[in-house]
Amino acid sequence: MNSSIRPSTGGGDEVGRIHFGVSEDRRDELRKEAIELAAENARQEAEVVAEAKGLTITGVQTVSTDPGRVRPYRASVGHLEMAAGDDGGAPTQIDRGPVTVSAQIEVTYRFEQ
Repeated sequence: MNSSIRPSTGGGDEVGRIHFGVSEDRRDELRKEAIELAAENARQEAEVVAEAKGLTITGVQTVSTDPGRVRPYRASVGHLEMAAGDDGGAPTQIDRGPVTVSAQIEVTYRFEQ
């Protein structure tokens, strides 16, 4: 999906930076998914370690998460050039890039031989 900005004829024809983000509800949903994936990855890595050492995972001792991060997509646009014409010029197209939502967890597993 593209966004467009049309320059005004009143001198407001400069855009310095545009930020694309996600709504709070969507961010919470994506963060939950990221935590679930991180937990699966942690378990898989723990299973590899257990197998390499001849151990069995017997449970989880502790789990903690970080507050999470959202990295908005930022685009520096610079000056919009006014084109001659009745409509004030051609619009400047701005393509949205990816918005990153990440989560990190730390899990301590219990093992036994």
